Amino acid sequence: MEAVRAQPVELNTVLLVRSALRAVFGGPADDEPAPGGIDTLPERMQLMWSEPELRAAMLAELVRTLREVVEFVAERAH
Repeated sequence: MEAVRAQPVELNTVLLVRSALRAVFGGPADDEPAPGGIDTLPERMQLMWSEPELRAAMLAELVRTLREVVEFVAERAH
């Protein structure tokens, strides 16, 4: 949500979300290691989808985050 709130006011909703996603997942500079090890992402995703408790937690967090983004975009539109 910090990345969403940090976006310029003149961005439309699609550009706001794209820019925030780039800010969060855009990747480190060439000389920096990836935070959390981007190389392990496929393994982490496989684990999350194979364990019901992890999958449920991931989906619940996704829903919570999407609600926050929708509320923020709605407030910003007024």
